[in-house]
Amino acid sequence: MLRQSKKLPDEPGEWTKKYITREYEDPYGCFLLLADVLREQFEVIDIPNFHHGLESRIDSVRERGAFISKALAGRCVGVDEEGLEEGDIVVLQCQDYPIHVGILVARNWVLHCDDGTNTTLERLNSMRWKNRIFGYFRVIV
Repeated sequence: MLRQSKKLPDEPGEWTKKYITREYEDPYGCFLLLADVLREQFEVIDIPNFHHGLESRIDSVRERGAFISKALAGRCVGVDEEGLEEGDIVVLQCQDYPIHVGILVARNWVLHCDDGTNTTLERLNSMRWKNRIFGYFRVIV
């Protein structure tokens, strides 16, 4: 069963302000943010432990891509752009490998945090991200 859907708004909602500037010092802070938002905003109670068993930082793009692919497998389903909803997962890529996750909070808006930075909102159609979208996913609950 998929989580409860929410229509995709045009602009980020007020609820996103709660997360802006939140720090996640873990190298996989993007997964911790994802879990917090899914639990707190989208009532996904049984949050997959996306980085279960990970004992150290993965620096290789290839290894990180394999890790993210494995973390999502069996826990999420792919979603096409026409079916996007608020709270869907955005997977971003580098060198053709999926290396980063964020939460879709509005049309072309992602809430995410990078290693060593605070949580922020960014436009997916910006120069930085528009050619790095690997895919969109929805958690199975």
